[in-house]
Amino acid sequence: MASKAPIAYIDIRVFAHATEDAEKVLKAVYNTLPEAFINMVSFKKRSLTGHHGNPIILFETKLKGEIAQKSFEKLSSSLGSLDKEQLGSEIRQHIEKGNLYIRLDKQLAYLKRLLKKVKRRYLALAIDSPETFEAKEFMDAVWNAVLKLYGEYGASKTGLTLISYDKEKRFAIIRASHKAVEVVRATLASITKIGDKPAAIHVMKISGTLRALHKRMT
Repeated sequence: MASKAPIAYIDIRVFAHATEDAEKVLKAVYNTLPEAFINMVSFKKRSLTGHHGNPIILFETKLKGEIAQKSFEKLSSSLGSLDKEQLGSEIRQHIEKGNLYIRLDKQLAYLKRLLKKVKRRYLALAIDSPETFEAKEFMDAVWNAVLKLYGEYGASKTGLTLISYDKEKRFAIIRASHKAVEVVRATLASITKIGDKPAAIHVMKISGTLRALHKRMT
């Protein structure tokens, strides 16, 4: 690629649905990584519940330093010439603090072919509750709500990511695909409990970049 942007880290998040082989899903992800670093990457595993009560596994990991840089270089090398030219010319518009948001097709990744770029939006959220919650409790409530309302397919299109979380201030920033903003808003509005404690989540501001969101909050 023409652009040489340093990569601070890469967050990887992938669903394994009840109808999918979790090992094959992980193999698809590992296919996107440089072979020299595969044994250095491990995934956290979270269990979620789908729209019809079916189990879903969410695998997550964070790549940093050289692993992140080399992984991005591998992803970029998998692109066709036209896709490379487009992404290379736009790369700095889509990177904030070393973070580029892209979506991979699991089936294509399993076949060692990649990649799909996705625009995103940042949402500042206020948690209305007399209680306080851990970040994991908060995100579990969000994921379970979107799965209940929109099912596995809808949830997989949201690109939901927790960017920052302040337990004491009851404040969070999440990121989502720009096409899924209304889905995410409806999901958040449907939440009446986090865990077994009453809570509501309000969207305060939405912006296309994290920097712009912080400016709008001041």
